Amino acid sequence: LFELRYVLDEDLRGFLFVHDIQEISHILKEEQYKNVMYRVQHEIPLDFRGYSDYGEAFATFDLLTADSLDRKTILLILGDARNNKRNPRIDLVQKWQSIARKIIWFNPEQPQKWNQGDSVMDIYAQYLSHVYDISTPAKLMFAMSEVASMR
Repeated sequence: LFELRYVLDEDLRGFLFVHDIQEISHILKEEQYKNVMYRVQHEIPLDFRGYSDYGEAFATFDLLTADSLDRKTILLILGDARNNKRNPRIDLVQKWQSIARKIIWFNPEQPQKWNQGDSVMDIYAQYLSHVYDISTPAKLMFAMSEVASMR
């Protein structure tokens, strides 16, 4: 997210979650990456040891952004889609699909691991504009350049 602020827009909003979600837009305005990381680790009340719950995070995200998503919005989700057998809240992704310009997912796992175990990538993928494998730095750079060209 830190580097994407230069690629996307000054109106970039950022959120972090494991189970609960927290907005970090104000922290992304920091000039140095190390300051962003320090503030995230020390100021954001997230339990990074918890089990991810995309459905719960998506429900809170929906409440926090209900008045700001529109046809100009590019919604970027970065995550492995491992939902620990919880409700994925696909209804919210469908809702955002009807509102946002695009929904893009960056997945840091190799594609052969998608949909194995507790991964529900295919369930989400059917409602996304693009899904990118960002499992290597080169793939991440490619995905970022693709997103930059969508503006």
